[in-house]
This record gives sequence, C-alpha cells and structure tokens, in this order.
Amino acid sequence: MLEQRFASRRACGAPALPDRQAPGHLAVIAPHPDDEVIGCGGLVSSCVAAGSRVSVLFLTVEAERSLVKPTSRAGGDRRLAECADAQRVLGYHARAHLALPERGLSSREAELADRIGVWLADLQADRLLLPNPDDAHPDHAAAARAAGVALSGLFAGSTSRAPELWLYEVWGPVRADVVAPLDAAARARRGAALDCYASQLESLDYHAVMDAIAQAAAVAAGLAPGSHAECFERLPASAWRPRLTSAGSTRAH
Repeated sequence: MLEQRFASRRACGAPALPDRQAPGHLAVIAPHPDDEVIGCGGLVSSCVAAGSRVSVLFLTVEAERSLVKPTSRAGGDRRLAECADAQRVLGYHARAHLALPERGLSSREAELADRIGVWLADLQADRLLLPNPDDAHPDHAAAARAAGVALSGLFAGSTSRAPELWLYEVWGPVRADVVAPLDAAARARRGAALDCYASQLESLDYHAVMDAIAQAAAVAAGLAPGSHAECFERLPASAWRPRLTSAGSTRAH
C-alpha cells in the first residue's frame, strides 16, 4: 500500500506548505466510526487545541458484523460507545449519527444527500472534511458523491457562504496539496482515539494502516525521516461536482 501511495503522490506533485489557520467551525463527514481518527484525527485534535469548534457526522453504524472479519460481532451499541470514547480523547464538541447500514450507502445516495444537506445547513461550518471520492471503499465514495449533491443544492446561488472543502484519505490517496505534520502529542492522541475502537482492532491492525498512511504522507511532503503527517486535497467551488462525482471502486474496509 505504501508504494501505491508514493507513486500517486509523485504524479500529482508535492503538497503545499502546512495550513496554519484553524477554522472557526470544522465539520467532518465520517462514513464509519473510526474514519474520523484514521483520516483526519490529527487535524481534528489540533483544531480543537487551537480553539475551533468541531462537529462530526457519522453516516453508518455497524449492526451485525465486522466487514473485515464476518465472524467478528461488534454490534451497534458497542460501536456507538467506542465512538463516544474516541470523541472524548480527540476533544471535539459535537457528533451526530445517521445510522445507515454499512455497505449500503451507494443504494441510498439521494436520501444521504438530503440528510447531509440538513446537517450542513444547521452548522454553518467554515471548513468541511470529506472522504476521498476515489477511495476504494464504496461507502467512502458514496459519501463524497452525496456530499457533492448536498453542497450544490445548498450553495447553488452563491458559493461565498460555502465552507472550504478538504478531502481526506483512508483507502486511497488524495491529490494532496496540504500537509499537516503530526508531532508526538498529536500521534499519541490519534493512537489513543483509535484504541477506543477495540471491536475493529480485533479484525485488523488499524494502527499499522494509520501509521502507513501517515508515513507515506510525510515522505511525499519531504519531511524528516521518521515523520508522520496527514495529507488533504483542497477543492475550489468550481471543482465540487466534477471531483465529488468520481466513481469509487470496491475494496473492503
């Protein structure tokens, strides 16, 4: 996986310098509980520390099984409790759950777009973090497409009130133009937040996944050996619909 990420980053060029200005209100759309940690947990915790208000919308709740290991039973209540524990570790302010079925978002994109639109209209966020539309997980790609529809509906008349859009990565690299280096404290908070998702760690070593993503991001950004970072892709308003309607593939999460 690391080699694929490096190759993709070379093709799209080196990321820009780190963004140092924290938004007043950061919103995050996470298809699954744990994506807010793996994809952008460092940025979330640093924005909280800088005084930003942070809100997270979770789209699915696992009700029956782990997708990685079908014999592993997590259960919706357990996953929600883990999510609450991770929120306390990262320190963000508000979370909401749509409780849609995992692996089912692509068949409910119209409903999903409507519900994301309602959530966004109430928030008035300054920056919105979305999953990569090219992500290999179908729920991630569907979430990006639905968010694109919601944003186009909300801000069709004027994009001046729209939040900045940043894409984060989990199972597929973004076309990175922002890098957020992770210091020791940020890495520790991310690791502690991921530890809260014990049901998922039973099936796969997500610490290794998260570290591989962060190490690849740091190498691509030209940071010192051994560094970790999170990479993001900023989208101008003109790129919302063409970028967010990209088709995702079907790799498992």
